[in-house]
This record gives sequence, structure tokens and C-alpha cells, in this order.
Amino acid sequence: MRREAVLVIQVEAEVSQRRACGLMEMDRGTCRYRQQRKEDRELRSRLRELAETRRRFGYRRLQVLLLREGWQVNHKRVYRLYVEEKLGLRRKRGRKRSGMRQPLVEPTGANQTWSVDFMTDALSSGGPMNTACGGTISNPDGRWRTDTWRASTGACVTSVSMKTGSAV
Repeated sequence: MRREAVLVIQVEAEVSQRRACGLMEMDRGTCRYRQQRKEDRELRSRLRELAETRRRFGYRRLQVLLLREGWQVNHKRVYRLYVEEKLGLRRKRGRKRSGMRQPLVEPTGANQTWSVDFMTDALSSGGPMNTACGGTISNPDGRWRTDTWRASTGACVTSVSMKTGSAV
């Protein structure tokens, strides 16, 4: 943008490049700079071929393959071409949840609902103690209430891991 402004000043005001750059407060080297990027057609096509055959490889591993084949390319150039060719790996998405939520079915009798609870605590020696308890939840009068329930046929498993060994 500023280079074009310097050219306009040179042509219309008929001044030298030095004076036009001075008016625009721009270095003459910046005005004279020409990009020296090489043609990357062969490298682009080879990178595309490698990416098609090695779908799980990212640009870093593709660059290693190119170096093994004798290409003199650094990672920045490979990354630029990789992005321009839109060869990026697709990110994995999270696990999809079911779309429709269903209300919980209220139990009508004993042994229809199971409960599992996990607890973690620390021993005085500093080791962890993990407990998993499970069993059926039933209510003697047949109605479902959270304040009065008892665990029938409940089972607990305790796992204690000590620094010297482990006991399950």
C-alpha cells in the first residue's frame, strides 16, 4: 500500500525515489524489495501425494519424509504449504451423547433399582483407600422416597494401596 503511494508520488510530483520515500517516511530498501519465493509446484504436489498416502501424518512427519527423499525444505516452508493446501488433520470431537433424554422410570417393587457408590479416602500412612459399594435399593412400603431407603443384598469392595505393597 505504501509502496504504491511512493510510486504515485514519484510519477505525479516528478520527484526521485529517495525524496518520495522520505515524504512517506519509508526506507528505500523496503520500497525496492522484491519477493524471492521459489516456485513450489513440485513440492506442493509431492506433499499432497504424501498426505494422501499417509493420512494420519501431520506436517512435521511429512517434512521428515521429504527430507529422506532428498528435498531441502525446512519445517516453516512445509507448514506454509501444508496450510495453503488445506491438508490439516481433522480434530477428534468428543463423544456424542444421545439426543433424546428420557425420564427415569420409577420402581414399583424391590430389586428393580441398583445403586453404586465410589468413595476415596487417605490412610494415615498417606496411601489412598478406594471403596466401591453397590446393591439394590428397595423401600418397604413400596413408595419411592429418598429419605427412607435401605440397601438389601449390598456388597462393598475396598482397595487399599500402600507404599510397600497393595491389598485388595
